[in-house]
Amino acid sequence: MKHGSNWQKEFLLFDKGMDEVWQSLLEVDRPLVDRFELLIPSIDIYETGEAVCMEVELPGVEREWIQLYTVQNTLFIEVEKKNPSLEEKVHARVNYLCMERKFGRVQRKIELPAPCHPQKAKARFWNGILTIEFQKITERRGQRHLIPIEPEP
Repeated sequence: MKHGSNWQKEFLLFDKGMDEVWQSLLEVDRPLVDRFELLIPSIDIYETGEAVCMEVELPGVEREWIQLYTVQNTLFIEVEKKNPSLEEKVHARVNYLCMERKFGRVQRKIELPAPCHPQKAKARFWNGILTIEFQKITERRGQRHLIPIEPEP
């Protein structure tokens, strides 16, 4: 019966997740916006003379769960916040009385506010804060460049 127990385990996980979704949607003491807001991380964006920097709050997330990439002048941040103890709790038939922590996937895309070198980007993740730094492109089309004229030989 190994095959049968596998689908039952998956169904129990799905059933538990759906119960939590319905419970959070039906809670009337929480604002509607809070009930639908899953994992949208707070982001601060600032610039220095040489760089565009971002700080993203990701509490409870491990570095391995974060993926960063750029397409043209847009940064994509993909995160999956996992609940590693959920499967144990489903098997133990735990009944939550209150569950305020949020788990799941989120993707944010942020257009870079200035021309940057995506291949020179640096990222650090420490203490729940993801810091991303893009080096600005200082030379752009349309700027005036003086061309020196060499003297006659």
